[in-house]
Amino acid sequence: GRIVAFKDLTGQKVDPYDDNGHGTHVAGDIASDGNKSQHRYKGPAPEAKLVGVKVLNKMGSGSLSTVIKGVEWCIQNKDAYSIRVMNLSLGSDAVQSYKDDPVCQAIEKAWKAGIVVCIAAGNSGPESGTINSPGIHPDVITVGALNDIDPDNPEGKIVADFSSRGPTKDGLTKPDVLSPGVGIVSLRSPKSNLDKQRKDTRTEEWYTTLSGTS
Repeated sequence: GRIVAFKDLTGQKVDPYDDNGHGTHVAGDIASDGNKSQHRYKGPAPEAKLVGVKVLNKMGSGSLSTVIKGVEWCIQNKDAYSIRVMNLSLGSDAVQSYKDDPVCQAIEKAWKAGIVVCIAAGNSGPESGTINSPGIHPDVITVGALNDIDPDNPEGKIVADFSSRGPTKDGLTKPDVLSPGVGIVSLRSPKSNLDKQRKDTRTEEWYTTLSGTS
């Protein structure tokens, strides 16, 4: 009931849907109120309104041009839907400077338009220099994954092995922050591609458990 707008750039559907499953999990990470779990699995922004922009297909892949169109749509509709924060839980290998990267330039426009932009660091760690684009841009908040399960140090917290590391090709220190990203319980999209492939991750009827910098 809190999805105030939905734009499908991969098809022609008007009503919100998620045939991959990843977006639903991420949306729940952000804004689930936990009403299907007696509020046990609850996001940090349980009253937030959501705008869904679908830029990836059923398999979770797509073109950079579609991602750019999605960012531009958010900028154009920022005032209409009061878009304040944009989350991009996607990325590609960073092969050039952010100054020459077309997706980075698109999200820079969003930042300049007054939208806070949060980007997944990527799951290409633990080697250095593995931050994905557009997380390499200095103006965005790039988020890495924290793992609080360390058998050798049960009281401590460590960076998840898969979490991408900096520096970037421009010498920037990334990620900017770390957030829990291992074994996170969030919303499940029944019959989605991810749900069918990862039946072992289903947690109760309405939830699934996944890991990643998303």
